[in-house]
Amino acid sequence: MSDFKSSVAEFWERVPCGTRGVAPAEGSREFFASIERDRDAKEPFIARFADFAAWRGKKVLEVGVGAATDFVKFARHGARLYGVDLTPHAWTWLAGACPWKA
Repeated sequence: MSDFKSSVAEFWERVPCGTRGVAPAEGSREFFASIERDRDAKEPFIARFADFAAWRGKKVLEVGVGAATDFVKFARHGARLYGVDLTPHAWTWLAGACPWKA
């Protein structure tokens, strides 16, 4: 991995997008619910832009899965999902956030 790519991965591993100030224990249902509520409150335009329901049955590639907030919303609406992320932490979170794991 290039030095630049490594530095980007290290940054997002330390400070994943949308997770700053989340109080519940990492990995808990409350943790993921808190991230989602916070994101919806701060960035309400994402739902309109992404139009999650429009992707039912379609393939979606999310580049930069992060805390899995959008990935899970696409899943809830029936998209066929693929994702990539530079950080191992993202994959740990994705395993905990997925509704089919509940």
